[in-house]
Amino acid sequence: MDEYTRRTRAWLDEIYSGPPPGFGSYVPHSPIHGLSLRSQYLGTYVHLYAVLRHLSKYEFSSVLDLGAGEGFLARMIEDLFRARCVAVDLSVQACRRARERIGNVVSAEALHLPFRNKAVDVAVSVNTLEHVRPIQEAVEELQRTARNLIVVALPHARSGTPREAPVTPHAHVSMLTRAEMQLLFGPRARIYPSLSRLLRPFYAIIAEDDVREQPRYQWLKRLPWNILYAAARMLGRYVPRATLLRWLCRAEYAVAQLFPWWTYESIVVVELEGARHRRPHVPSRVLLDALLRPHLPRGS
Repeated sequence: MDEYTRRTRAWLDEIYSGPPPGFGSYVPHSPIHGLSLRSQYLGTYVHLYAVLRHLSKYEFSSVLDLGAGEGFLARMIEDLFRARCVAVDLSVQACRRARERIGNVVSAEALHLPFRNKAVDVAVSVNTLEHVRPIQEAVEELQRTARNLIVVALPHARSGTPREAPVTPHAHVSMLTRAEMQLLFGPRARIYPSLSRLLRPFYAIIAEDDVREQPRYQWLKRLPWNILYAAARMLGRYVPRATLLRWLCRAEYAVAQLFPWWTYESIVVVELEGARHRRPHVPSRVLLDALLRPHLPRGS
């Protein structure tokens, strides 16, 4: 393990060990304590819905989730697809929290996964590989451990965007353009755009917290946007925000495909030799029910 990875593990362990400054209790990275409509989690729901849509097209019985954090996605995959899932994360503290939700948890580095060749049907990684250096070796590890399918979600860079130097822990040291992703994952890979910039204003409307103090929503304090924002938030009195979030998940998935040049995340799907398509696909309604249900306690 190199120095950058050691510093990243220490930084993550601190994040997962207790509350950030100014908070009285631990603030989870994902909404593991139940359905939350706070702004910090809306993007998580929308992005994971897209990942689940792609997974729902395939048959599988075992999954490796690399960069699993507290096990939110891993537990959901187990429940939705009745698949055995192993959650893998660099952080020891994240793994400790993940064991509250899923039984099979391993702390390991992405470049050295402690699994035999073709150990699982599917290897999944969401918003992790952009923090791994060198990313090529991490992809090779996913290809080594997966029999049927690889699904990777990560932000994509614009052409000419400089990579972050490994000075601070958990930096975006491996940001790639979509063209570079295609070269990295090979000709079998299909690159799907995800998370559209066009729908960002709707996050502010759906969020139960007032987002106007956040840097990216400062414009909502100015006329006429402040009036429109106040009027739009009144929708929450007539249409439940959870219902609006369901609409947003579906809309984001469709708009990202229609306007790929206005997206900032990608989902890479690589079908390997053993890939088998599921007939019929799991309906989107079922995916949303699992994603947005109130609780994910272990053993429920």
